[in-house]
Amino acid sequence: DLALAESAWQTFRDRDCDFAASRFEGGSIERMVFNDCLTRRTAARTQELQGPALPEVSYEAADAELNRVYQALLDATAAPTGENLITAQIAWIDYRDRNCTFEVIISPEVISESQCLARMSATRTEQLQTTLDEQNSL
Repeated sequence: DLALAESAWQTFRDRDCDFAASRFEGGSIERMVFNDCLTRRTAARTQELQGPALPEVSYEAADAELNRVYQALLDATAAPTGENLITAQIAWIDYRDRNCTFEVIISPEVISESQCLARMSATRTEQLQTTLDEQNSL
């Protein structure tokens, strides 16, 4: 149901923003990075709730690309910050699963579970790729 999906999203959002900020731990921009992340994740969730788009790729292809980008980011991330990435990704998987269950229940004629999984995986891949690109430019 929506309450479970939202609770899982909030946990993911907080863990993901903890990861984003931890890359600058102790620095003067740490809090700013955290707050910017909250703003971006909330805007993405709002857009998703207003009308999720159908994916253009299969779940299998989206998941394979997600795993590739996630592993590249994990490999490029220093030890304590990498743990935050792992925690964020575990929270994202819980959110993805709960959200897709909710979407399919309320709109089975509009979106299938595999379409929801593919869309969410593609979106998460974009988020992680942006982080990887930012990290590589530092």
